Amino acid sequence: EDGQHYKAIACFNKAISLKPELIKYYTARGESFLQICDFQSAILNFKKACILDPENDEYYSRLAFIYFFQGQCLFDEKLYKEALESFSRAAEMKPEVIGYHTRSVACLSALQRHGECLALVNKRLEEESTNTDLYIMRARLHELFRNSTLCYYDVKDALVLSPDNEEAKTLMNSLHKRANDSKLQAEQLFLVGKVKEALTKISIAIETNPSIPEYHVFRGALHRKHADFNAAIDDFLLVMDKTDHDESHPTYKHAQRQLLLSYNDFAVECFGKGYYDEAIVLLNKAVQGEKNEKGLYINRGDCFFRANELHFALADYQQALEMDPASQAIRSRLDGAREDVLKCLYLEPDSKEVVSIFSRLFPGRSISDVTK
Repeated sequence: EDGQHYKAIACFNKAISLKPELIKYYTARGESFLQICDFQSAILNFKKACILDPENDEYYSRLAFIYFFQGQCLFDEKLYKEALESFSRAAEMKPEVIGYHTRSVACLSALQRHGECLALVNKRLEEESTNTDLYIMRARLHELFRNSTLCYYDVKDALVLSPDNEEAKTLMNSLHKRANDSKLQAEQLFLVGKVKEALTKISIAIETNPSIPEYHVFRGALHRKHADFNAAIDDFLLVMDKTDHDESHPTYKHAQRQLLLSYNDFAVECFGKGYYDEAIVLLNKAVQGEKNEKGLYINRGDCFFRANELHFALADYQQALEMDPASQAIRSRLDGAREDVLKCLYLEPDSKEVVSIFSRLFPGRSISDVTK
């Protein structure tokens, strides 16, 4: 059979020497070269056809296919660098054919040039934002680079475009399983007191499946236990975002409660270090979220008291006392405040501020009555 193709090539050679302007002889000779896998000769003939008739898209399409065919043969022989050159030529000539780009990506992957591979897929997605295969391809590249979160979102986008795509569903199920396994490991580590290791595992779970708000609740609680209050607060705020701020959602309620406790714990730490203004800011946020917790008012009152904001301190103590009239802790604070005011009156009897505070601490009584 090859002999027939060689005879045909000889005939086309004679025909071209007689009629070099006839394109059909070049394309026919190119097809004969292709049949005997002489890709370079086939390419030269179709290039000549393109030169003679640059408006004929059919010639360009065939030339691109020959480059692709050559690339596939080289790829099968594991000559990835040479195959990449052929696939790249095909893609340059016919950029709308996704298969040519796909094979270029496969070559880059085989050559372990993953960065270039990802860049090529990104470029294609800019032009083909509804191509499911490209999203899956990029997801696998992200997985290769251990960028689990980016992998998740690409698979999610693929499933939005093609809900029944089996490859995307399999990949998503794999991500869900890995995330859940990491979460279970985090719980086990926490139970044996390994908080730092548990944090690492739950962080992996969140990176692998960022759609689960409960993971953030758990990590936030671990951060709080580890006294990393900024990180804890960030996690609880993320939970609220991921539950669309639905106040009826159980996870939202849990996160909100944990957030308030984190604000309070952080404020207590600031108070212990003498950062009263910072503690007040944190407790303001806590009170804004929970107005019926007397402990928040007591703590904020203590901060105001240390910051010499006595009016505000008294307002908070009295608010807490209204919630729990029998509280000895609140009454002892008010008794201490009364004692301090009496001392101030002794030292500065004409101070308007002290007199103003006196009237709130000793309602209905005069200074002379109290100081007798």
